[in-house]
Amino acid sequence: MSVEHNEAPVIGGVTAVQAEYNENPYAIKVTVSNITDPDQGDTIKSFSFSVNDGEPTVVELANMIDNGNGSYSYYIELTPEDIGEFTVSAVVTDSGDLSSAPVSATALTIEDVTPPDAVDLGTCAEDQKLVVTQEGQTVTLSWDVPYDNVGVTGYYLWFNGNPPEFTTDTNSYTTDELTVGEWYAVTIQAFDAAGNIGEEGATKFQFQVLDMTAPVPISIIPKQAVEGYQVTVEDLDDWTDNVGIDHFVFTVNGDVFEASDLGDGTYGIELDDSYIGQTLEITVTAYDAAENSASSTANLTIVDATKPVVGTLALAQAEDSQVVTATLTGWSDNVGITSYKFYVGGEEIEASKVTKVSDTVYELDMTEYGLGEQSVVASAFDEAGNWSSNILNPTLVTLEDNAAPVIGNVNFVQNGFNAIATFAELSDNVGVTGLTFTIGETAIDYEEQANGSYLLYLGDEYVGQNTVVIRAVDAAENETSIEAALTIGDDEYDDWGDMGDLGPEGTVGNIGVLSEETQYENAIGTDDPKDYMAFTLDSAANLIFTVQSANAIKFSINKLVAPTKQGGKYTLKSLQSTTLKAGQTVDTKALLLNLENNEPTTYYIGVESADKKTKGAYSISTAKSKFFTDSNNSDDTYDGDGVVAFADPWEGWVGYGDAIDYTVLELKDAASVSFDVA
Repeated sequence: MSVEHNEAPVIGGVTAVQAEYNENPYAIKVTVSNITDPDQGDTIKSFSFSVNDGEPTVVELANMIDNGNGSYSYYIELTPEDIGEFTVSAVVTDSGDLSSAPVSATALTIEDVTPPDAVDLGTCAEDQKLVVTQEGQTVTLSWDVPYDNVGVTGYYLWFNGNPPEFTTDTNSYTTDELTVGEWYAVTIQAFDAAGNIGEEGATKFQFQVLDMTAPVPISIIPKQAVEGYQVTVEDLDDWTDNVGIDHFVFTVNGDVFEASDLGDGTYGIELDDSYIGQTLEITVTAYDAAENSASSTANLTIVDATKPVVGTLALAQAEDSQVVTATLTGWSDNVGITSYKFYVGGEEIEASKVTKVSDTVYELDMTEYGLGEQSVVASAFDEAGNWSSNILNPTLVTLEDNAAPVIGNVNFVQNGFNAIATFAELSDNVGVTGLTFTIGETAIDYEEQANGSYLLYLGDEYVGQNTVVIRAVDAAENETSIEAALTIGDDEYDDWGDMGDLGPEGTVGNIGVLSEETQYENAIGTDDPKDYMAFTLDSAANLIFTVQSANAIKFSINKLVAPTKQGGKYTLKSLQSTTLKAGQTVDTKALLLNLENNEPTTYYIGVESADKKTKGAYSISTAKSKFFTDSNNSDDTYDGDGVVAFADPWEGWVGYGDAIDYTVLELKDAASVSFDVA
């Protein structure tokens, strides 16, 4: 009987999985199951498979794998590049050439299971394919990208056999964490997006990380030593380097100088005085072991720091004083000694007592240091202030007293038939030990007074002109002698005592000055209570005073009173006085002066401010003859039309700035005397 073929087979199910086939991990195993055919007697002829709706592949039944139970499988081989999602559909054709409807398996994702190739780093140094570059301390490794079916996505790296420590997504790796100076062998493995890891690519040689980092400098401040020409730079230990600084190099104006390590980060170089006054460019360069370097530069002007050279000091005392001649031998300085100073007992001799005789000879006035052995130190200075002294080896000098006493001008004031001697100066460096007054062959007895004057006991046998030899000696028998003139008058009452300033003496007769005045040096003083001027009348006189002054002035007429006991002083007794206001003229009988015993009589006119406080210059004149005084010790001018005019100026009569002044007039006849005061 014949078989009818009018119905196609039916596929119950299709599955697809990734499977390895013939060592190809990228095969799809398709399984078709539960195949039925309504036409009795029909058999399966073939299968056809389509991948992603592509062209179908017809597989004869004989080439299918019979799994039994009506299930058949087939391997569709793909390539490693065929990665992704795939859909497989199956069609069964029976012996009647009727085909089933296509049935698709669930979509299948083919996964990448192929690792990248090993990274080719080369087999030897000559075949080096790993490129190593270094900039500073940053090392960069680069290599060729190995093959991978879908592409390498990253690399594992490790050094010297250690587990992978670094990853990179490119075919290069940059790091600054490697140790300078170390040698490294690198291993690299590539991996892809599926995590497949390639074979190890290991270098067959090592590379070394070089030190390419320069030291880090700081600003320098060069300093010249206080003494000498060593130049130091401090704080060089504050400079840093990644592996440490190996050494420093100093240059001065480009020339290299050897530097000494002085400790605590301070280094020094030695210059000399040939650099004095020059501004030097000093550069310090730091080097590490790899000769990386860094520098810092600063300027320094070299000053003279050389001390003078100490020589010898010789001392010799002068024959007649405490002046010592200092001779300096062998003292020198690189730029010249500008000055010397001298010291005694650590105290500098005042500049006013040091006289320069020459560059190496000085005279030292050592009077104030006394006699005996003295230690003298000399110090030499140059223009820069450098100094040296012989303080470790001072020079000794023994000062002897060879200075004679000094006798200044002597002023004699008669005191009865005695005389008071007052010296402008009487001194000796160690003191006067003996003083004698001699007239002719006779030594005059004397007594030193409390005020420093000397009372000479004479007698009427010395009335007239005398030459007094005054001799002063000291303990070393140095002596000085002078001669002085002494005039003793025949009036035993001619003693000024302590009555104040005594002005020059003149004589007035019939209103005129009859005799020359006698000048008493230093008689007119200041700051004393009264000044006097003596005058002698040879007839009675009526004194008329006229004041022309801003202040009232008091006039007094005084008489010399003899002492009442032995050794007493003469005093002045006021007989009459009158006070006149400025511009007032007074003609008063109260000031009429008479002679004593009809003999010429000496009176003393006193002039003072009315309140004894006001001080200043004033002038007084007689009616016929005038005298003016402007200030102490000035040349007073006199004129007049009296019987006898003033012949010479009366110097220093009226004191300036004290309270009262006097002049002496001798009245030989009654006279009316007028005074104009301005």
